[in-house]
Amino acid sequence: MHQKALLCQAYDPFREHPVIYSKKFLPGKIHVALRPLYIARDLSLINTWLNLQFAHLKNTARDPFQYTEDYYTTLLATYNSQPLLGTIDHKPAFQADIYQALLGPDNLVDETSIGDNDYIMQLMMSPETLQNLSLSMYSLLACLDCLFSYPEVNRVIWMINAGERNFRFIAGIAELDD
Repeated sequence: MHQKALLCQAYDPFREHPVIYSKKFLPGKIHVALRPLYIARDLSLINTWLNLQFAHLKNTARDPFQYTEDYYTTLLATYNSQPLLGTIDHKPAFQADIYQALLGPDNLVDETSIGDNDYIMQLMMSPETLQNLSLSMYSLLACLDCLFSYPEVNRVIWMINAGERNFRFIAGIAELDD
């Protein structure tokens, strides 16, 4: 019997890797897929999304492109996190950072009830996806469906920054617990 690979595993950040999740919503009309981030192709896109969403937080003391490359290169090389790029109908639409809750970056979770099989998810969506409630919901549902398809995942904690009102609205519609 074939056993599914672990969710968080090290990947070469400078090599393209296959899709790890694919699902068609609305019987064949919306195709959502997730794959490990590929630095050479995805980094400029991620930087564009970051600049659009967090322009008010720009730090001029360092090169944000280099910081982002270093950050994602490190995440891809570890066994306790997994940065993924999500596509909708084969176009980049969102990005998800997945961490094992007990081993992820400091200060992400302020809870004492974290277990070995708990994971943290942070989402960033393209401006087009974020402005379309249906596409935002498909992105969220695909991420959750993908994560819970791994036997080691017991609970997913979706980290939403204080200023991300759209994500709070989506979480409310999806009836996700606070």
